[in-house]
Amino acid sequence: MIQVFGSDVEELITHLGREDAQARRDALEQLEAQIPFREKQIAAALVAQLDNGDHFVRQAALELFGSMGEQALEVLVNDGLNTGDFFLQRVVMDAIGRVSSGEGIPYLVKGLTSPDHYVRWQAAKGLARFPGGGATAALGQALGDPNPHVRDRAAGSLMRHGPEGQALVENWKPRRKPRGLRKRFRPPAPKPEGESGVVAETSLEKESGYLYYLGKDGDVWRTRMARGTQKGGGGEKVADAGVTREPGWLYYINKEGNVARTLLKRGG
Repeated sequence: MIQVFGSDVEELITHLGREDAQARRDALEQLEAQIPFREKQIAAALVAQLDNGDHFVRQAALELFGSMGEQALEVLVNDGLNTGDFFLQRVVMDAIGRVSSGEGIPYLVKGLTSPDHYVRWQAAKGLARFPGGGATAALGQALGDPNPHVRDRAAGSLMRHGPEGQALVENWKPRRKPRGLRKRFRPPAPKPEGESGVVAETSLEKESGYLYYLGKDGDVWRTRMARGTQKGGGGEKVADAGVTREPGWLYYINKEGNVARTLLKRGG
């Protein structure tokens, strides 16, 4: 059931922190409906709540900024970024990244130079929505940020900037590249040619207690397996095979003593 509150902006904002989830949603919808007519007033009231300790109020405010444009951006910059409060600047930078207007790009780019790495992280996240031009170039420079979390966030945003952004990540050589990025941008291995199965027949008769394998020289070798008090080791060549290894294949000695191969699985 839709609850109807007063149209006063400040009153509606107080309802954003109510315990009743439906009441919070109703207040949010009523505020969103008024944005086209009172954007600047609503933005000013929301900025005053961005450092609110109430999680629901803060998250609702950020959601509403996603429906706003240049008028809200003006308020965010003047009443948020131009303060010495780093905590407020972090949330404001998050809000600027949500504003639909591309006018916020210069402020996000400038945010990448903030002395506070949380502000830089939020700026890098916001720039993910604006591929191309100065945004992509700024994120490319942020790959060298002294903080690893900012570097990772910049790389993640560049992944959404098309071929140009992905190329920057591919050429990125950090001290530690995130595993997800390594996996996504790892060059695909060439598909091996040929078929699986026996590649060289031998007259070898396998004996129990030994591990048989294809040596680096392309011939068949074996080593004694450790059993109980008996030590293993002592590799010895037992058959000529003359196999030339090819990349992408796993070579082994089958039950008949012949050299066989199968496709090597990669990743996954």
